[in-house]
Amino acid sequence: MSDISAIKSYVVSLNQALKQTSQQTSQQLEQIANRVSKKSEAATDVGLASIQRSNSMNEVLGEYRNKIDTFA
Repeated sequence: MSDISAIKSYVVSLNQALKQTSQQTSQQLEQIANRVSKKSEAATDVGLASIQRSNSMNEVLGEYRNKIDTFA
């Protein structure tokens, strides 16, 4: 009977350890996903700002071309 009790105790202990490890792994994965999401958002913001600057510069250059065409 003692062997059965020891096995039950071991199984309970193993189950608790697995649950704890699973929770820790889930938390770590969630943290990693959040960091990736933030970096992705930051990269998107930088890309969008670059496109907006480029569009603005193209608009200014277009205005200068029109002025040059008018005077030429």
